[in-house]
Amino acid sequence: MLESRKWLVGRFLLLLAVMGLICAPAALGGKGHKLDLNRATVEQLKELPRIGVKTAQAIVKYRKDHGKFKSVDELLEVKGIGKKKLELLRPLVTVGKAKGSKKARSRKKSGGSK
Repeated sequence: MLESRKWLVGRFLLLLAVMGLICAPAALGGKGHKLDLNRATVEQLKELPRIGVKTAQAIVKYRKDHGKFKSVDELLEVKGIGKKKLELLRPLVTVGKAKGSKKARSRKKSGGSK
């Protein structure tokens, strides 16, 4: 009887873990909402699965040192993130929409070109 309870508890915990991975996007702000790596704070990044304080800080430092992320794959350049962790994070993060450079926007405002 004790063995069957252990088995049942184990299966229940496994189910909770799977549900946590499935529901993680909802916990980040709604269904289908992805965390923008170019705007996220350390606190927001820590909410991602398998991202602790040090890795969250490393992501923010990388962004500060190298500029905005151009793709989610660029996370591989951050210390503490390997291929497996990247694949776990991929459905949860984005790099936002590509926008024109400051130069392009200033040219549009002035109506001229260089």
